[in-house]
Amino acid sequence: MNKPYNYPGLKQFVSTFDMANLFNVYHDDSLPNQTDVSYSINKTITFNNLAKTPAIYFNKYTPRVSDCFTLISYQAWGTCELWWLILKCNGISNPMQEPSEFEELRLLKSQYINSVLTSLRNG
Repeated sequence: MNKPYNYPGLKQFVSTFDMANLFNVYHDDSLPNQTDVSYSINKTITFNNLAKTPAIYFNKYTPRVSDCFTLISYQAWGTCELWWLILKCNGISNPMQEPSEFEELRLLKSQYINSVLTSLRNG
C-alpha cells in the first residue's frame, strides 16, 4: 500500500496535484503491469472549521457563464487537477454542478496549496 506519487513506476503517470495522491494504492503482484493498481477511495477529505478560516488565505473569484471548475483551477493554479479543492473550499458537494456566475468562489491562495496537499497526503 502506498500513495501513487511515491509508488515505484506510477510517479511518472500521476502528478503531485492529482487527487489520486490522497488515496491508498494497492498493487496485485500477480498482474504483469506495474501500473495495474487499485485505489482505496474509502477516505473522506474534511477541512475542519473551513467557514472560520480567515479570508487572507483565499482569493475571491466570480465565475463567468462559460467557466467550469477545471478551467477555474487551471486559471488559478496552472493545473486543472485541483478542481476538487474549489469544491471543498466552497462547500460544493456535487462536482457536476456548474459554477454560478452569481456566487463568488473562495480559491485557496497558491502559496498554501502545497502545505494543504502535504497535510492531506500524510493525514
